[in-house]
Amino acid sequence: MIVCQDNLELLKTLEENSVDLIYCDILYGTDRDFKEYQDLPTDRKVVDEFYLPRIKEMHRVIKSSGSIYLQMDTKISHWVREMLDSVFGFNNFRNQITWKREGSKGAKSKSKSFPKNHDIILFYSKTKDYYYQQQFTSYSAAYKKKHVKIDEEGREFIDCPLGTRTALRSIEELKEDGRIYTTRKGGYRYKKFLYELEGVAVGDIWDDINPVNSMSKEKTGYPTQKPLELMERIISSSSKEGDLVADFFCGSGSFLLQAKFMNRKFIGCDLSEIAVQISKERINK
Repeated sequence: MIVCQDNLELLKTLEENSVDLIYCDILYGTDRDFKEYQDLPTDRKVVDEFYLPRIKEMHRVIKSSGSIYLQMDTKISHWVREMLDSVFGFNNFRNQITWKREGSKGAKSKSKSFPKNHDIILFYSKTKDYYYQQQFTSYSAAYKKKHVKIDEEGREFIDCPLGTRTALRSIEELKEDGRIYTTRKGGYRYKKFLYELEGVAVGDIWDDINPVNSMSKEKTGYPTQKPLELMERIISSSSKEGDLVADFFCGSGSFLLQAKFMNRKFIGCDLSEIAVQISKERINK
């Protein structure tokens, strides 16, 4: 379902404890006119009055096992985090994720600040019993150079402490299986082969996902479009196939489109008719 409506009015019609995951690329409080929509002014009272009732409704509709991800820049992230703490609870704060949306292109010659090149994504759960699936990325060349070794049979591995393995099997048995790495000082460590590992666990700094640029096949022309890869990571982390996910500031519909690709049911909403039209066209195509 994708509707053109005030998201607060839509939220009030949804059942309590019905949504597994909410993601919103919210208004950033820049006071900019994007043509497709007018951003909120950078005013604490306006931001609080706009977001607090919406955050309360989002909390109401999320299941006890569910989570919320709100994306914004650094202008209002501290205000929004205070609201999320008050509604979802400080103990249900999970991460403040930094998405580096582009490389540093250098500040203007008269600028008196560092270039701004990242967004904040605040991740909260409704309760301590929430669904979460750790995500992994493949090993980079830099990571391999620093951490990965190659044994005499050409197998890539990471050496780890033996731990409890020697209590289950002798050093000689592990040597016969090619599982022992001998250090320069003659100590023993255990070989974990790369083909057995899932990759590098994703942390709270996301610098491996590029924004949608002018050459991207995803590009719709919508000014604040977010990449499908970013949506995929959030959906994979906090929902399962068949779950109901929602985006109440859906914009160009990237979250909804990726949800469809990943076999989730979805609710999308935006006050902009252009945004809803683009979202529906992408979904139908």
